[in-house]
Amino acid sequence: MPASEVIVKVSSNIGSNCAICNNEFLDGTEDFEKACNHLLSHGLKCLHVGQETISGEHGEPWHTTVAVFGK
Repeated sequence: MPASEVIVKVSSNIGSNCAICNNEFLDGTEDFEKACNHLLSHGLKCLHVGQETISGEHGEPWHTTVAVFGK
């Protein structure tokens, strides 16, 4: 059954707060895994994990890992 609502996008590059309990996730690869596991503990489903390319500080490509969670 597909998710009916996207709740949060987690990135290895940008810090965010949990949309459910407001727990703060710092940026960086180490906290990316912690953030994903935390969202799974709330019963959310991981809808997608992949790479996102954005422009870096000087216009060069910057690759990050993202995950999208929903219910």
